[in-house]
Amino acid sequence: MLKSIVAALAVVLIVLAARNLLAPAAQPPLTVAIADILRDPAAYDGKPVAFHGTVLGRVSLFGLGAYRVGAPEGDSIVVAGLATAPAIGQPTEVAGVFHMALAVGAFQAPVVIATR
Repeated sequence: MLKSIVAALAVVLIVLAARNLLAPAAQPPLTVAIADILRDPAAYDGKPVAFHGTVLGRVSLFGLGAYRVGAPEGDSIVVAGLATAPAIGQPTEVAGVFHMALAVGAFQAPVVIATR
């Protein structure tokens, strides 16, 4: 069951990444705190955002990468894209398009598809 959920989420992330690369956002990203995105995800869904934080975890496969970026306040968000994920513990700046990739009941999986 868990493997099929992970596989489905991976497909969603790849499709979203490809969609963003083929049709990048026309407007510049809004610089925002991770906490603001998580507090009101509907306000940012489908919009370009930029934020900074520290890489908390990562996974890379065949040039695709996903990693969790955390803020000092404890909030974190997943970033996915067509590049290898940065090293764990490394400070990073992210720009991309925010999507609520998955919502099941109270569980939500917010993701930023990186554009740089």
